[in-house]
Amino acid sequence: DESHCAEHIESRTLAIAHSLTQQLQTTCHTLLSSVQGLPQNIQDQASHLGVMAGDIYSGFRSAASFKEVSDSLLSSSKGQLQKMKESLDDVMDYLVNNTPLNWLV
Repeated sequence: DESHCAEHIESRTLAIAHSLTQQLQTTCHTLLSSVQGLPQNIQDQASHLGVMAGDIYSGFRSAASFKEVSDSLLSSSKGQLQKMKESLDDVMDYLVNNTPLNWLV
């Protein structure tokens, strides 16, 4: 019974990881289409975010159990998520400081 419960929790946790990483990838692609017309460095950052999100999604998409989620995948994903956060902060700083107020409304 305890083993079945653990398997259910593992399965549900992986399903959540799959879903979240897929949503992250989709959101980054939406961001990329939304920054068209902004300076090239902002577009490049958004493009790089999409690539990193795709890498993270690919790693978790193929995992059917925690045994298939390596320590290196977890470590690299954590590093990529930190870089993504920094890039998003840069994009947001640009939008807040360089975008006309009527665009935000």
